[in-house]
Amino acid sequence: MFQIKYKIERSIVINKDIDSVFDCVANFNSWASWSPWLCLEKDAETSIEGEPQNLGHKQSWQGQRIGSGKIAISNLDINKSLHYDLEFLKPFKSSAKVDFYFEQQASGTRVRWLMQSSVPFYLFFLKDMLAAMLGNDYERGLSMLKEFLETGEVLSEIDMLGKIQKPAFHYLGVRRSSSIDELPKIMQQDFELIHKYMQEGKIKSSQQMISFYHKFDFMRNQAVYTNAVVYDSEQGPYTELKSGYVPNHHCAQVLHTGSYENLGNAWSAIMNYQRFEKLKANKNIPWYEWYINSPKEVEKRYLKTSINLPIK
Repeated sequence: MFQIKYKIERSIVINKDIDSVFDCVANFNSWASWSPWLCLEKDAETSIEGEPQNLGHKQSWQGQRIGSGKIAISNLDINKSLHYDLEFLKPFKSSAKVDFYFEQQASGTRVRWLMQSSVPFYLFFLKDMLAAMLGNDYERGLSMLKEFLETGEVLSEIDMLGKIQKPAFHYLGVRRSSSIDELPKIMQQDFELIHKYMQEGKIKSSQQMISFYHKFDFMRNQAVYTNAVVYDSEQGPYTELKSGYVPNHHCAQVLHTGSYENLGNAWSAIMNYQRFEKLKANKNIPWYEWYINSPKEVEKRYLKTSINLPIK
């Protein structure tokens, strides 16, 4: 059958010597600490065979939500490159070639992560979407690899809370449209502005912060979102802020503990859960993050954020 090829490539610079970086990537015993997929289902079964940093070193996985498959070192050039054969068995069969390239730099080691795969011609319309989604996975993985090698740990714990009921609430916030890359900086500015209004007495004080995501387009690197604070009763109107109301609703919820930089893991987990459970989104309520505490209260390892997917 005719296949349409696609390629993914992402890179990062890690403040570590090339020996340490190469040895980590070439050892599947370390992958549980930084893999962008294994973190989505911590109870998934994994097995490792062969000697690290050697041909044939292999990892297999079996999970309810992340499916099953195996990956093995097929070729390597010490401190220069690693090449893997990747095979997915469930939820569908496919294969890919995975490559890592390492380059010593003054600031550390540059790591390039590549994957080459294909889709059947009749699924050509999925190619760009798959490349964007997997590219995001690669960015999460490289970010965690960097954190793991530079600090010895990754501040990201995921607890799948499943389907719950959420009570109604009101909110005041700022609605924005920006590139996804600009989002963290703009969010910080918005919440600083809202807190300034509270300190000046322009709006009622609230310690409950939330962000709605009306649109999130990986392919075009665009997002539309509202950064807000939550109230029990209606507020406003205010010309500077948007007010809104969210009725009682059911949602799927994931609790993330750790750095905001790793929240992408929780978002990937809830989307994975939605697919597995075949949940239908409630399109009348946008997906949202609820910040249970803040960096002003706790160290970033103790930050708690719930990711909420409203469902029918």
